[in-house]
Amino acid sequence: AKRLAAVQFISLPNLLLGRKLLPELLFGSCHREVIELEVSKMLFDEKQRARVVQGYREVMKIACPKAITYCTVDEGEGSKEQTPSMIAATSILELQGGIEKN
Repeated sequence: AKRLAAVQFISLPNLLLGRKLLPELLFGSCHREVIELEVSKMLFDEKQRARVVQGYREVMKIACPKAITYCTVDEGEGSKEQTPSMIAATSILELQGGIEKN
């Protein structure tokens, strides 16, 4: 199979930041062992997790510059300021310990 992709990044966080925040497992690198390794790094390596959490904070500032408060799934549903992507990003940050739940 011929590979036609000629871009540096494909994931939205990496594109917004202009740098690699998350691994992009494409083509031959997308298999169970590599996915397991990368997810384990983000879950169990404190330094790596802190880097990812900080990166997601930067992504939220870029993607949602007018947001005044963080949204939680429990408290923010239906808010006109909150989009599904903001709710998802906030949920990830909460799970990683990056923000306090309101």
